[in-house]
Amino acid sequence: MAYLPATLELAQGCFTPIMVVGTWLGIEAAIHYDKFIDESARVFSIIGYSFPTFVFGLLVLMVFYADLQWFPPGRLSLWANQVVTSPDFHISTGMYTVDALLNDRPDIFLDGVRRLFLRALTLAYVDWALILRVTRSSMLEVLNQDYIRTARAKGLPNRQVIYGYARPKDERQSLIEFPPE
Repeated sequence: MAYLPATLELAQGCFTPIMVVGTWLGIEAAIHYDKFIDESARVFSIIGYSFPTFVFGLLVLMVFYADLQWFPPGRLSLWANQVVTSPDFHISTGMYTVDALLNDRPDIFLDGVRRLFLRALTLAYVDWALILRVTRSSMLEVLNQDYIRTARAKGLPNRQVIYGYARPKDERQSLIEFPPE
Protein backbone atom coordinates (compact mmCIF):
# COMPACT_ATOMS: atom_id res chain seq x y z
CA MET A 1 0.00 0.00 0.00
CA ALA A 2 2.94 2.35 0.54
CA TYR A 3 3.86 2.25 -3.15
CA LEU A 4 0.33 2.56 -4.55
CA PRO A 5 0.29 6.40 -4.66
CA ALA A 6 3.58 6.48 -6.57
CA THR A 7 2.23 3.88 -9.01
CA LEU A 8 -0.98 5.84 -9.53
CA GLU A 9 1.02 9.03 -10.02
CA LEU A 10 3.12 7.34 -12.69
CA ALA A 11 0.06 5.91 -14.42
CA GLN A 12 -1.60 9.31 -14.33
CA GLY A 13 1.53 10.89 -15.82
CA CYS A 14 1.66 8.31 -18.64
CA PHE A 15 -1.97 8.08 -19.75
CA THR A 16 -2.48 11.43 -21.48
CA PRO A 17 0.86 11.45 -23.35
CA ILE A 18 0.26 7.86 -24.48
CA MET A 19 -3.11 8.67 -25.98
CA VAL A 20 -2.25 12.08 -27.44
CA VAL A 21 1.16 11.26 -28.93
CA GLY A 22 0.28 7.75 -30.09
CA THR A 23 -2.92 8.87 -31.79
CA TRP A 24 -1.30 11.94 -33.34
CA LEU A 25 1.63 9.92 -34.72
CA GLY A 26 -0.73 7.27 -36.11
CA ILE A 27 -2.89 9.87 -37.87
CA GLU A 28 0.15 11.69 -39.30
CA ALA A 29 1.64 8.41 -40.53
CA ALA A 30 -1.60 7.48 -42.28
CA ILE A 31 -2.03 10.92 -43.85
CA HIS A 32 1.53 10.85 -45.19
CA TYR A 33 1.37 7.23 -46.38
CA ASP A 34 4.70 5.92 -47.79
CA LYS A 35 6.47 9.22 -47.17
CA PHE A 36 9.25 10.04 -44.72
CA ILE A 37 6.89 10.62 -41.77
CA ASP A 38 5.17 7.28 -42.34
CA GLU A 39 8.45 5.39 -42.71
CA SER A 40 9.87 7.04 -39.57
CA ALA A 41 6.72 6.28 -37.59
CA ARG A 42 6.81 2.65 -38.67
CA VAL A 43 10.47 2.31 -37.64
CA PHE A 44 9.64 4.06 -34.35
CA SER A 45 6.76 1.66 -33.70
CA ILE A 46 8.69 -1.48 -34.62
CA ILE A 47 11.59 -0.54 -32.37
CA GLY A 48 9.27 0.57 -29.59
CA TYR A 49 7.10 -2.52 -29.71
CA SER A 50 10.01 -4.98 -29.85
CA PHE A 51 12.35 -3.18 -27.44
CA PRO A 52 12.22 -4.43 -23.82
CA THR A 53 11.01 -1.68 -21.51
CA PHE A 54 13.75 -2.21 -18.94
CA VAL A 55 16.48 -1.87 -21.61
CA PHE A 56 14.91 1.33 -22.92
CA GLY A 57 14.69 2.60 -19.35
CA LEU A 58 18.38 1.91 -18.79
CA LEU A 59 19.29 3.70 -22.03
CA VAL A 60 17.16 6.69 -21.07
CA LEU A 61 18.84 6.79 -17.65
CA MET A 62 22.27 6.51 -19.23
CA VAL A 63 21.66 9.39 -21.65
CA PHE A 64 19.47 11.85 -19.74
CA TYR A 65 20.58 11.18 -16.18
CA ALA A 66 24.22 10.09 -16.35
CA ASP A 67 25.54 11.83 -19.47
CA LEU A 68 23.42 14.98 -19.81
CA GLN A 69 22.36 15.24 -16.14
CA TRP A 70 19.02 16.80 -17.13
CA PHE A 71 16.78 14.66 -14.91
CA PRO A 72 17.79 13.72 -11.37
CA PRO A 73 16.74 10.50 -9.60
CA GLY A 74 14.17 10.08 -6.84
CA ARG A 75 10.57 11.24 -6.45
CA LEU A 76 11.50 14.69 -5.11
CA SER A 77 14.64 16.74 -4.56
CA LEU A 78 16.00 17.24 -1.04
CA TRP A 79 14.48 20.69 -0.54
CA ALA A 80 11.06 19.54 -1.82
CA ASN A 81 11.21 16.43 0.35
CA GLN A 82 11.83 18.64 3.40
CA VAL A 83 8.77 20.74 2.53
CA VAL A 84 6.62 17.65 1.98
CA THR A 85 7.63 16.11 5.32
CA SER A 86 7.07 19.37 7.21
CA PRO A 87 3.88 19.74 9.27
CA ASP A 88 2.71 22.66 7.08
CA PHE A 89 2.31 20.39 4.04
CA HIS A 90 -0.86 18.29 4.11
CA ILE A 91 -0.61 14.93 2.34
CA SER A 92 -4.06 13.96 1.09
CA THR A 93 -3.41 11.43 -1.66
CA GLY A 94 0.24 10.39 -1.30
CA MET A 95 0.83 11.50 -4.90
CA TYR A 96 3.29 14.37 -4.58
CA THR A 97 2.21 16.16 -7.75
CA VAL A 98 -1.47 16.14 -6.79
CA ASP A 99 -0.75 17.04 -3.17
CA ALA A 100 1.48 19.91 -4.29
CA LEU A 101 -1.41 21.34 -6.33
CA LEU A 102 -3.80 20.87 -3.40
CA ASN A 103 -1.33 22.71 -1.13
CA ASP A 104 -0.85 25.47 -3.74
CA ARG A 105 2.85 24.67 -4.22
CA PRO A 106 3.63 24.85 -7.96
CA ASP A 107 7.37 24.61 -7.24
CA ILE A 108 6.95 21.16 -5.70
CA PHE A 109 4.58 20.17 -8.50
CA LEU A 110 7.17 21.09 -11.16
CA ASP A 111 9.91 19.28 -9.24
CA GLY A 112 7.73 16.16 -9.05
CA VAL A 113 6.85 16.32 -12.75
CA ARG A 114 10.51 16.81 -13.68
CA ARG A 115 11.45 13.70 -11.74
CA LEU A 116 8.49 11.75 -13.10
CA PHE A 117 9.29 12.56 -16.74
CA LEU A 118 11.87 9.83 -17.47
CA ARG A 119 9.77 7.12 -15.86
CA ALA A 120 6.70 8.22 -17.77
CA LEU A 121 8.67 8.41 -21.03
CA THR A 122 9.96 4.88 -20.55
CA LEU A 123 6.52 3.42 -19.93
CA ALA A 124 4.83 5.52 -22.61
CA TYR A 125 7.23 4.59 -25.42
CA VAL A 126 6.02 1.00 -25.74
CA ASP A 127 2.39 2.07 -25.64
CA TRP A 128 3.01 4.86 -28.19
CA ALA A 129 4.22 2.20 -30.58
CA LEU A 130 1.10 0.09 -30.10
CA ILE A 131 -1.36 3.01 -30.34
CA LEU A 132 0.51 4.33 -33.39
CA ARG A 133 0.21 1.03 -35.22
CA VAL A 134 -3.48 0.59 -34.44
CA THR A 135 -4.37 4.20 -35.29
CA ARG A 136 -2.35 4.15 -38.51
CA SER A 137 -3.98 0.97 -39.81
CA SER A 138 -7.46 2.21 -38.85
CA MET A 139 -6.90 5.57 -40.53
CA LEU A 140 -5.55 3.94 -43.68
CA GLU A 141 -8.68 1.80 -43.83
CA VAL A 142 -10.93 4.83 -43.34
CA LEU A 143 -9.01 6.93 -45.89
CA ASN A 144 -9.78 4.29 -48.53
CA GLN A 145 -13.55 4.38 -47.88
CA ASP A 146 -15.97 5.63 -50.52
CA TYR A 147 -17.26 8.56 -48.47
CA ILE A 148 -13.71 9.92 -48.13
CA ARG A 149 -13.19 9.66 -51.89
CA THR A 150 -16.53 11.42 -52.40
CA ALA A 151 -15.55 14.24 -50.03
CA ARG A 152 -12.27 14.69 -51.88
CA ALA A 153 -14.05 14.57 -55.25
CA LYS A 154 -16.33 17.40 -54.09
CA GLY A 155 -13.22 19.52 -53.68
CA LEU A 156 -13.19 19.77 -49.89
CA PRO A 157 -9.85 20.82 -48.41
CA ASN A 158 -7.68 17.93 -47.23
CA ARG A 159 -7.72 19.22 -43.65
CA GLN A 160 -11.53 19.19 -43.58
CA VAL A 161 -11.63 15.69 -45.06
CA ILE A 162 -9.13 14.36 -42.50
CA TYR A 163 -10.44 16.08 -39.38
CA GLY A 164 -14.10 16.32 -40.33
CA TYR A 165 -14.75 12.94 -41.91
CA ALA A 166 -11.86 10.51 -41.39
CA ARG A 167 -10.73 11.10 -37.81
CA PRO A 168 -12.56 9.09 -35.14
CA LYS A 169 -15.37 10.95 -33.46
CA ASP A 170 -17.55 10.45 -30.45
CA GLU A 171 -19.77 7.40 -30.97
CA ARG A 172 -22.93 9.41 -30.30
CA GLN A 173 -22.03 11.91 -33.03
CA SER A 174 -21.30 9.19 -35.56
CA LEU A 175 -24.68 7.56 -34.87
CA ILE A 176 -26.42 10.90 -35.39
CA GLU A 177 -24.54 11.73 -38.59
CA PHE A 178 -24.50 8.23 -40.04
CA PRO A 179 -27.49 6.27 -38.69
CA PRO A 180 -27.33 2.48 -39.04
CA GLU A 181 -29.18 1.05 -42.01
